[in-house]
Amino acid sequence: MPFNLKILTTFLDKNNFQVLLAENGKAALEFIKLTPPHLILLDVIMPELDGYELCKQLKANPKTEDIPIIFITALSELDNKVKGFQLGAVDYITKPFRREEVLARVKIHLHLSHLQRQAQWSIKKVGQPQGIAPT
Repeated sequence: MPFNLKILTTFLDKNNFQVLLAENGKAALEFIKLTPPHLILLDVIMPELDGYELCKQLKANPKTEDIPIIFITALSELDNKVKGFQLGAVDYITKPFRREEVLARVKIHLHLSHLQRQAQWSIKKVGQPQGIAPT
């Protein structure tokens, strides 16, 4: 396991987040389809399926399209960041990262995702016919 990944995983685990890892992009895609997580931290540079392609496939799938994706990568050029956002990522953090910053971003995106799900549920509930009895 790369050193940065070990540090990040340990830090998030100590902050009461369940962290699940995949060896490569292809394995991540299969795992996410079976057990969709609440949030995905994703590197662009991965074997078998790069992070951009994985993000694209996840955003094209109705089952996974609403999962927030945060890229954490060494690619710091503007065009890389723009591409990540265009593919549907909610955030983009460059390496070397600061653990406290990653934690703050993870927390805010989980909170925003929760609020979005609540709003969608409320909209569906309001749009459904209420039990009106015939007269």
